[in-house]
Amino acid sequence: MNTNEHASTSSRFTQKNKQPKKTALISIITIALLLIGGVTFYFIMNAKTGPEATIQAFKQAILNEDTEKVKTFLEQGQSNVTIDAQTVQSFISYAKKDRNLLATMDSLEKQAQAHGDMEVIAPVTSTNDQKWLQLKRNGTEWLFFDRYIVAIQPIAVKVASSFKNTEIYVDRQKKGNLEENDGTINAGYVLPGEHKVKAIYKGTYTTLKDEATLEMNDVKDNKASIDLPLKGEYINLTSNYSDAHLFINGKDTGKTIAQVQQIGPIATDGSITLHAEKKFDVGHLKSETVVVRNSGSISLPIDYNKPKVQAAKPNETLPRMTADEVKNFMLDYTTASVESLNVGNFGLAEAYIDPKGPAYNEARKYVDYIQKKGIQEYLDDFEVTNVDFSKPTMITVSTNEAYTITYADGSSKHKKFRSKYYLSRSDAGSLQVYKLAEPVLVN
Repeated sequence: MNTNEHASTSSRFTQKNKQPKKTALISIITIALLLIGGVTFYFIMNAKTGPEATIQAFKQAILNEDTEKVKTFLEQGQSNVTIDAQTVQSFISYAKKDRNLLATMDSLEKQAQAHGDMEVIAPVTSTNDQKWLQLKRNGTEWLFFDRYIVAIQPIAVKVASSFKNTEIYVDRQKKGNLEENDGTINAGYVLPGEHKVKAIYKGTYTTLKDEATLEMNDVKDNKASIDLPLKGEYINLTSNYSDAHLFINGKDTGKTIAQVQQIGPIATDGSITLHAEKKFDVGHLKSETVVVRNSGSISLPIDYNKPKVQAAKPNETLPRMTADEVKNFMLDYTTASVESLNVGNFGLAEAYIDPKGPAYNEARKYVDYIQKKGIQEYLDDFEVTNVDFSKPTMITVSTNEAYTITYADGSSKHKKFRSKYYLSRSDAGSLQVYKLAEPVLVN
């Protein structure tokens, strides 16, 4: 073997020995890189999903007022409260200024650092502090990494108030009605924050309200109670005329003093006034108006002195009326009556009507009816066709009348009537409409 052949053989042997060493080195490097990458990935994922990272992200979202992130945390951390924009903003505002809640988050972060593998991580606080938050393990990510949520403790709210059927609202959302006087209602749950609680009683004659802010300092064991007493009283009513109608704030209740006897609960802040009213032979008389300022009894006497009736002397008679005088009266009465209908003021025609006759109440009610229907009447033509003096105490008048009647929808109709009136005479001799027969429509 020559020198060249020996060198070539030696070179090939050396190359074969180097290849296994190179392959092993590459494998070692690859494994090392994988280990380093795996460890790095583990620490990165653990930092993102672990309890410490969770509470830090929660705190930062609050400080940044990141409403979307805070909303996500609140939705994940409890199921009793529906999370809307108002709830999120209220929670953020409260969390940023409440020392107890800030201390709770700081304590949770320290506990997470020390006990990061626990199922539930609770803050270390004094016995008097409210336990608002905890960290709870909630499944895994990427199979190996624990995922934590911030568990928020909602507050169960109870509201007490004074009267049955009082409506209870929390943050403008109706929560229910009281089922009894001096009752209590479970008004659901809220999260820490500022919350307005309102009680509204809607009675027949008055509305009573009270409103207050739910104080977080009064929350104990995640429960809060708030009392909203309503300032309403019951009033006993009397009058020397029990059949007089009761008026509240100038409006007829449609009930007599005897029918009502007691009203309430009503406000005693001076916003309610009462008076009684009754029809007498001299017209409607009423009591003094009383302003309600306290509970107890209120008397509504009507001052009425019944006139003494003197027997007529045999030869004492009223002067005879002429047909022209009757015609002039009827035109004046009809004009005043139409005007009272159109403006809704019965008083414009009241002096022309006998309070002892059926026409008085009929006319009074008809004014109200016309106003409610939105009807207007216009007198187009008026003619007295006959005056009958045959009865000693009553004058009978026949008329032809034409009106344009406009309705609430803007439509109008022309109508003609034949009417008959029965007139009486007052003690002073003046004419008054005592009764109106049913008018006959002639077109």
